[in-house]
Amino acid sequence: MDASQLNTIFKPNSLECVCCETNIENAWHFFSSCDHAKRIWREANIWHIIEQNWDSADSFKPFLFNISQESHPN
Repeated sequence: MDASQLNTIFKPNSLECVCCETNIENAWHFFSSCDHAKRIWREANIWHIIEQNWDSADSFKPFLFNISQESHPN
């Protein structure tokens, strides 16, 4: 569920990120530009994987697939 769905429940007049309140919350923001999310990715030791895949991503699904594969290799 993203902000466009949650906003009807919690903040009916805003699509801002509930963590940083500086950007529209969406998947790209959640993975790349939210400072609060970045802190979590760094603590989970996967920020380097996200950062490596960010520039080559042409859409969200392949990006998410790549980081999930790299963070949990078989």
